[in-house]
Amino acid sequence: VNGQRSINSNIAIDGVDFNDPLQGGPRGGGPNESAFFFPQLAVREFQFVLNGASAEVGRTSAGYLNVVTQSGTNNFHGAGFYQNRNSALTSPDAFGNDSSSSNSQHQFGASLGGPIRNDKLFFFGAAEKNLVNIPYTVKFNKPSGSVVVPQDTLSQQSARI
Repeated sequence: VNGQRSINSNIAIDGVDFNDPLQGGPRGGGPNESAFFFPQLAVREFQFVLNGASAEVGRTSAGYLNVVTQSGTNNFHGAGFYQNRNSALTSPDAFGNDSSSSNSQHQFGASLGGPIRNDKLFFFGAAEKNLVNIPYTVKFNKPSGSVVVPQDTLSQQSARI
């Protein structure tokens, strides 16, 4: 943010520090680590401050991201979504090669929240899955050619009581 390194930014989720103390930036996503993501439906609101963060934020000169998660209420509520990137809608790459035969993405998720005990105790949960099937070609400096790496899958779950 603002041309600064990620260690100069600050990330909080529900007011709790979510920074990697060694690498900077969010927890996860460092070298050889998977980044940690929240399901889309678990985020109620977010605030991003580029500069001028208050003293409560601390340790930031680049920017501050505050994420607030959903919570249950006295009424049951839920949501769901499905997003599809169909291989039939994929255009050829920059070299004119047809890559539509195995290029697809299916992303879906759902959430449910409500009361456990009215006006006292609530629950909320959300889950999301992202199925990606995009062939990646990895080239080695060997005369044997290249290897195609299989599909990637990303799952995210979040719950709050």
